[in-house]
Amino acid sequence: MKLSNRLEAIASMVTPTDTLADIGTDHAYIPIVLIQRGVIENAIAIDVREGPLRRAGDNIAHEGLADRIDTRLSDGTEALAPKEADTIVFAGMGGALMMRLIDEGRRVCRGARELIMQPQSEIFEFRDFLDRQNYSVTDEHMLYEDGKYYTIIKAAWQVDVAEKHRLNDVQKRYGPILLRRKDPVLAAYLRKERQTLLKIQRSIPRENAADAAESRKKEINRQLECNELAARICSP
Repeated sequence: MKLSNRLEAIASMVTPTDTLADIGTDHAYIPIVLIQRGVIENAIAIDVREGPLRRAGDNIAHEGLADRIDTRLSDGTEALAPKEADTIVFAGMGGALMMRLIDEGRRVCRGARELIMQPQSEIFEFRDFLDRQNYSVTDEHMLYEDGKYYTIIKAAWQVDVAEKHRLNDVQKRYGPILLRRKDPVLAAYLRKERQTLLKIQRSIPRENAADAAESRKKEINRQLECNELAARICSP
């Protein structure tokens, strides 16, 4: 079974372990491939919708893995017990939804050894959420596929995080590890984002509401400052 580049990147970040839970599993590709590669022993494939879960079950049966991958209908981690899975994967959903699922399933998520997350939106807010919830980022990956940039974050919960290890706004927006590595995909994203922000900035004076325009201008300026600082960090 061949994974897309995005799913391959997610799978590559999983630490070899006994049990993985895949939240929003859809076709169950990740748990199937990871068992076939010997990275994990067992898996729990979870989805909130019956249709995708049936597809996942069909794929699991086709690969002869019904005895090693359990399927469960569940909203997030509701059907998962604390410490039942060493690794929990959240992928292919919006950042706001992912934050809700992690918050509501905090007992389960905090008991896992690692979370591997690929939020589709609200990346800044998502990293801020992780930081406030005492999740420490241990690895990051960024890729470009089919005209879109994707960010994958691996994190683990800690009882407490020292203030000096808290993320600043630039790190929340672009990723502490991606910045430290001077990631080339991030560098390309920063160039594209700068052009987008400048285009928005030029359009602001044409907005009707003066107060709204001024507030929007300040926000775009803050984003440009973060973009420029990140670009300097990523420079060779």
